[in-house]
Amino acid sequence: ALKSTGQWPMKSGAAAAVLEQEVPAEAARRVLVFCNDLLELQRMHSEASNLLSAAQADQPEHELAAVQSWAFQALSSSLVSKFRFLFCEAGQETCQITKPEWAMRFAFDTALEHGRLFGRWLEAGSAGLEIPLLQESTVEDGLAVQLAHELRLYLRARFKVYADNEDLFRHTLQHVVAEHTMWATACPAAAEELIGDFLENYAPPGEPDFESDDFEEEAEGEGVRDTWAKLDATFIEGKIRKALQEKWKAHQLVAVVGDLLEKWGDRVAIFDAHEEARRGFVVIVVSRIIDVLIEGLKGRWNAMKDPLTDAEIAAACMDAAAQIQSRLGAMPELSQSDDLVRSTDELQRLKDRMYDKVTDTFGMKARDGMKQMLQQPSVFTSLLRAPLQQLAVELSSDVFGGLWQHVVEFAVSAVEELLFEGGVLQEEQLQTFVLNCQDLAVALSVGDRNAAPQLERLRECCLVLELPSKEAEAAFTSLKRLVTCSTSQQRAVTALTPVEPDEPVVVERAREQLQQLGVQTLSIDEVMMLLLKRLEFFGRFEMRGSSDFSLAAFSTLKTSGAGLIESTKGLAHSGLRTKAIGTVGHLVRDGTSVGRSLLQDGRSLLKDGRGALGAVTSSAAVGQVIGGVASFWRQQ
Repeated sequence: ALKSTGQWPMKSGAAAAVLEQEVPAEAARRVLVFCNDLLELQRMHSEASNLLSAAQADQPEHELAAVQSWAFQALSSSLVSKFRFLFCEAGQETCQITKPEWAMRFAFDTALEHGRLFGRWLEAGSAGLEIPLLQESTVEDGLAVQLAHELRLYLRARFKVYADNEDLFRHTLQHVVAEHTMWATACPAAAEELIGDFLENYAPPGEPDFESDDFEEEAEGEGVRDTWAKLDATFIEGKIRKALQEKWKAHQLVAVVGDLLEKWGDRVAIFDAHEEARRGFVVIVVSRIIDVLIEGLKGRWNAMKDPLTDAEIAAACMDAAAQIQSRLGAMPELSQSDDLVRSTDELQRLKDRMYDKVTDTFGMKARDGMKQMLQQPSVFTSLLRAPLQQLAVELSSDVFGGLWQHVVEFAVSAVEELLFEGGVLQEEQLQTFVLNCQDLAVALSVGDRNAAPQLERLRECCLVLELPSKEAEAAFTSLKRLVTCSTSQQRAVTALTPVEPDEPVVVERAREQLQQLGVQTLSIDEVMMLLLKRLEFFGRFEMRGSSDFSLAAFSTLKTSGAGLIESTKGLAHSGLRTKAIGTVGHLVRDGTSVGRSLLQDGRSLLKDGRGALGAVTSSAAVGQVIGGVASFWRQQ
């Protein structure tokens, strides 16, 4: 019937002319009827098979895949024969294993051209015919699936050759991806059939395993999808290694990786409708990408001497790790595979280690600055500003923002600790401390990032420390009176944190006074503790009868006493030393009224005090210490 049309199959290059010819109506009608009869016969066969199968008896009637259709197999038989003659027959000029694109293009063009021809027959010859099954079918798609299936077999026959020739396999895959894109637009079912072996991870038979009991059975080789994935992974790895060998910055490395992933994404896209196949493909490639990046980043990071001295390299590694992690994070497969989870966790650990190394180095520099903070001004600018500025330029805004915030918080916390837990500040030390707080704000303010809001508490601390003597005297006396009158003894004994007065009126009055001083964020206790840091007020707070004063303030006074004794060792100024030891005596004696736990701290103070008695000429001071010792041991 097909031969009688005189148009099927069309000769190569004659499609345009044939499609302009008149339709052979009678011959075409015979073909249409035969096709419908085959469809009907196959439908009856399918129903009979369902009735014979108990497992399928309660299932609805299923639609046969186009590749199994008897009608489409018959229509395409002459087209398939021509394909095999041209591309599978040894000796033919078109049968070249290095030119798979010829076979792919022939199959695609042949399917589309004959599909259009059959459409003309159906349009011109179906009038008056009872061919419902054929009219419900998409003949063009049916023919396309048959040719795509033939292409699938064509590729399968060459998989063993591809396994030994990576360049040829890569060339073939490039055309498979391109053809799949075209087939997907014209006939999605044909596109799926074309890559069927990759979806199923078909494994070509291997060589016979003569060591097995059944040596005639051939061992199964590696799946073709896995082979494809490893080939892509090797190619991408080579490109990344080449980029890593050069002197790169983060944006350059990220651009290389991003470009590779974008181009590779076209290949991944052919598996988008098949979750398991896509996951298997992505896992192999991405895990290799992550591994080689980790290796390269580690190598460059470990080659540095110091992350702040080599800030450009440190920034490149940190930024690259963060941006690549963000880029890969968009892939859903990262959380669906144990292998990828392990790889991404290792990348995260590397990023964290680099981040911690930089912040720890900044912390060391900040601590170096604090060691000099009471001796010389402007210690932080020289230590922190230059590396922060370079990292601000080299790092992306997001990465630098997190790093900068960490450094600021650490520096502020460390300076506050030095201030509140250190000893009494002499006049020169106080002025130097204030200057260095201002210097810290300058050092930490980099680019458009202003550290002033984070240093507001320190600014207020400096305001209190810098108060003129008369204003400080008034504030000290007033706050002392408020605290003494408002806080219960029991609360002072049990409190573990700074205590605020309970009465609303007292609180309001205290707050008003602090606001007049320019203090908004510091607590009343903290202001008192700061005033006690000033040498002029040290030791003037009578603990006896005032044991309701908070533990925090007492602790500060106690620490200041120890610090003052330490700072006066070796000094010829016996008057200052006398004042220090005399205060220790007060502390120990009065400490007995606020609990046994503080007496242990008193013991260490007494030890320091006894060691310094040899330099004391004031009998009053000696008496205070001896009285404190006696009181202490009576409590014991």
